[in-house]
Amino acid sequence: MTQEQDGGAARVAWVAQLARLRVDPEEARALGRDLDGVLEHVSTLQALDTEAVEAFVPVAVAPDPWRDDTVVEGLDRAAALAAAPRAQDGQFWVPRIVSAPAAESGEGQS
Repeated sequence: MTQEQDGGAARVAWVAQLARLRVDPEEARALGRDLDGVLEHVSTLQALDTEAVEAFVPVAVAPDPWRDDTVVEGLDRAAALAAAPRAQDGQFWVPRIVSAPAAESGEGQS
């Protein structure tokens, strides 16, 4: 398989590394083929001449689902921290999840 043919698998592996996901090589190849198909379809759509196509106008206009932007009482810090799994020094404690890139640390490699 050439590098060009394996481009989708390489993109999948790159995104998996960014997302800290483990994807085995066979799964990356299968997902890469799917991704290549989607990108090819998008490329085909981009090549279409749509100058004469009218913009879509919905027949029925739905009511605005947004609420009014009004000021309301916020949550008290003590109440928020009381609901936290762990708090320290008046702040939420969150474990570190981002460290050295997977290639450097050895994490995320199959």
